[in-house]
Amino acid sequence: MKAAVPFLVFLSGKVRSLSVSTLILPSSAFWLLLLLLLLEHIEFLIGCCMTWTGALTVNGSVGGTVRIECTHTNAYTNKKYFCKGKCEDVKDVLISTSTRGSDRYSIKDNGNTFITTIRDLRLEDTGTYWCGIHRFLLDTYVKVYLKVNKGKRIPFLYCTCIFYFFAAASAHTETMTWSSMFFLLLCALRLSALRKFNFFQVSALVRLARYLGA
Repeated sequence: MKAAVPFLVFLSGKVRSLSVSTLILPSSAFWLLLLLLLLEHIEFLIGCCMTWTGALTVNGSVGGTVRIECTHTNAYTNKKYFCKGKCEDVKDVLISTSTRGSDRYSIKDNGNTFITTIRDLRLEDTGTYWCGIHRFLLDTYVKVYLKVNKGKRIPFLYCTCIFYFFAAASAHTETMTWSSMFFLLLCALRLSALRKFNFFQVSALVRLARYLGA
């Protein structure tokens, strides 16, 4: 038995008819052709480009490291990958279980769960990422939003000032020079500006160091 089938072609995501003529195909070949067309253009036919469930929010600091753990169902042997942005092309993939890691990115496959590690974080790393699982029809994703902050680092001057306070307190010198007092005053102002201590707390430290050193 043969089936009369219009000759169709997929062009730019649309089904177009080349002519009103028909092709005479065996019914089995017709259904096979139809199945292949459906599989090839399934994303267009169902009106979506990806399926994703859940979302993660991850925070990190500049220069630091974050570990992003994503869990999927029935994905024990599937290929896993981690991409940024729209995740529409291979160039968007930062790392996958089928590629070698880099200095900044690494991935660990634990079956239905995989962990992506990002090192040496930068401000420009802030954005939307996707934990992807390769599927037969449509890949599945977990959405990840990464926020990278500048972080809070203890400045060298802060450590120097604290050391000087303890040194002055333990030296028991008879007098403190004007240069020493001026340095302590600068420390007080600087630490107050950094909000490590308020001005009155630092002033009390200065007076204590002066008293113990007298």
